[in-house]
Amino acid sequence: MKKVLFFITFIFCASSWAQIIVETNSTEEDFPAIQLKVIDRNPNVKTASDFKILEAKEPIKFQLQQIANIQPKTHTQNILILVENLNHPDRLLFYKQTLKNVIKSINTKKFNINIAVFDRVRNKGTQSIFPLLKQYTSNKEKLLKAIDNIQPKNDIFGNNKSSDLYLAIYDGLASLNQSFSANKNLIIVSTAFNNKWASHTSSESAKAFAEKHNITVHSLQYRIQGYEHHRLTDVVAVNYGQEIITNNQDKAQKFLETTITTITSNLGKQYIINYISTHKENGDSYTNNLYINQKPYSFTVKTKNKNAILYYSLAGVLLFLLLLFIVFRIKKNKQQNNEELTILKSQVQTEKNKSQAITRDLQIQKEALQKINRTKEKEIEDKKIKDTEKRVFNQMKRIGNLPIIQFTSLVDKQKLVSYTIEKSKITIGRSTTNHLVINHPTVSREHTQVFFKEKGYYIKDLNATAGTYVNNKKITETQLKHGNIIKLGNIELAFLL
Repeated sequence: MKKVLFFITFIFCASSWAQIIVETNSTEEDFPAIQLKVIDRNPNVKTASDFKILEAKEPIKFQLQQIANIQPKTHTQNILILVENLNHPDRLLFYKQTLKNVIKSINTKKFNINIAVFDRVRNKGTQSIFPLLKQYTSNKEKLLKAIDNIQPKNDIFGNNKSSDLYLAIYDGLASLNQSFSANKNLIIVSTAFNNKWASHTSSESAKAFAEKHNITVHSLQYRIQGYEHHRLTDVVAVNYGQEIITNNQDKAQKFLETTITTITSNLGKQYIINYISTHKENGDSYTNNLYINQKPYSFTVKTKNKNAILYYSLAGVLLFLLLLFIVFRIKKNKQQNNEELTILKSQVQTEKNKSQAITRDLQIQKEALQKINRTKEKEIEDKKIKDTEKRVFNQMKRIGNLPIIQFTSLVDKQKLVSYTIEKSKITIGRSTTNHLVINHPTVSREHTQVFFKEKGYYIKDLNATAGTYVNNKKITETQLKHGNIIKLGNIELAFLL
């Protein structure tokens, strides 16, 4: 008699995107300097040896200058946990306890979770998964109660009557795909041995669904000694997931905790590639090939048009020849009357003015181009600063409420002033250039600084005359806790989380 199975699979779904995207960051004015941005769903870090660029079928030297993790567009995560009904209380208890430990240990506020059960489908077209909760929730108590309520059916599964493993995966994904969350996650619980003989749905349909919707599968299976396991490697490998087989509860729990807490850090990498193009500067566009692990991807390069520069150069040469001709004529007809000589000099001056006008126009165009480049560089630098500030601010929001600094109003002693910290770094002092201005003679112009670092808030003295005190202790730099009293001169501030 075939034993009942129990395994866990995670499927992470980001918003729809291609496996690899190649974009050209450079403009026509940047030519021949070309910069490519490559977004790769594969989370493994690649080296320069994995890339190759061809122009006119010839390899080009390049530099792989930057590698960064792809950040999710949203932090909302929907997770559906599918549990196979078992007739083996020891294994069921093992996995129920593992799931409960994981739910207790993680911060469920970051996720919306539902739990459903499945077994085998006896009649084609019938429902294959059965949710235990009416809707997704982040409430720990509801989730723990749902796990406790999982009860096995009185089924003894034979080799030809085992659970519909891939059908449960497929239907679970289809159910998740209807939710409004951008990032969707599926967990399947089973032991997964011998299922390959009984499933009504093949792995190909689950693989196709996962690949179409960019879903990553992570698999944890319970190890049964002496039995052949039906691994999910083909489904897991579609989008670079992980799988493990173990009957050690600590390993199972650590695997689940690590996988859940790194959901948004497993979205792949972004690579920046720079090289110098060999195409002619004629204003034409060319299609080049970028090979990633020998697989080709095309991108377009727009070259700079040198014709305008050639036209200006030709005009300058012709003007120079014309000037030489006029000077020669003047020397040759030196003896002619003064009126004719004056006319010729006037012609020379006119042509000279034209040449100077052309030179001025070229200089103006050059300065305008330099101004545009400076503006672009500033925009890029500003965007980097904003992105960094946004990333740190999101970290501040994820760990809890934004902190508040409270103090008694200097104008109305009966009134409390509350200042919410909404930046990763603020300064406090008497000067109006500070984020929080306290106009009091005992407070220095730039007295102290409060900043966020590594999931905590810190305060740093800025060489203030009166010093900075936290809970009546003078500090140079220290971490702030809820309820700390900060003293700047004769002014006391309360730090609240």
